[in-house]
Amino acid sequence: MTVTFEGPWSTYVSAFTRPVWTARHPPERFCHLVYGVPEALVPLAVRTAHERGAAVCGPVTGEPPNPWSELTPALTGAQE
Repeated sequence: MTVTFEGPWSTYVSAFTRPVWTARHPPERFCHLVYGVPEALVPLAVRTAHERGAAVCGPVTGEPPNPWSELTPALTGAQE
């Protein structure tokens, strides 16, 4: 699996576009790690990742310096 995006939600929604070369590979090979996602928008982050060719998305509400220190509450239940 290759991470083709890791960064803040603000960049993900405003500036990130799917790398052209990823279209030649199945979505299961790609992951987007998005932090600073407002909790209400976590499902949107997952849908957006799928639309951008990544089968795996790790949206978290945390912020730097360690946004990955806790799971987003919405992810502790069922994910889309």
